[in-house]
Amino acid sequence: MGLIEGLRHSKKFLGAIGACFPNKINRLSRRQARYAIAAITGHFGTGSMLLKMGIIDDPTCRACNEDVDSMEHLLCECDGLARKRLDLLVVAYPQPEDYCASNLKASIKLLEWIFEAI
Repeated sequence: MGLIEGLRHSKKFLGAIGACFPNKINRLSRRQARYAIAAITGHFGTGSMLLKMGIIDDPTCRACNEDVDSMEHLLCECDGLARKRLDLLVVAYPQPEDYCASNLKASIKLLEWIFEAI
């Protein structure tokens, strides 16, 4: 049961973009592909991930200081990143499937900005 619960993020994002993911990942540089895979699987140094690893005590999002910092929160829900998502994706609060329909370059720019700035 713990393994299935742990895959919640991956199932949500892969289920939403599974059909377009292989075609898009092949067009990315190695660094961009790493960011995309981290976003889809949820395996990046977010507050929730670092808390699970016992590295930090407070998983609060550094962008909004309101919710738990998770990959889904950063990509879809964070009020502190809404303007950046709106500028790049033309939607402030996207659903996982919106990333499949969005411009690949815009999605990668958002991921790079999140991973390098936050």
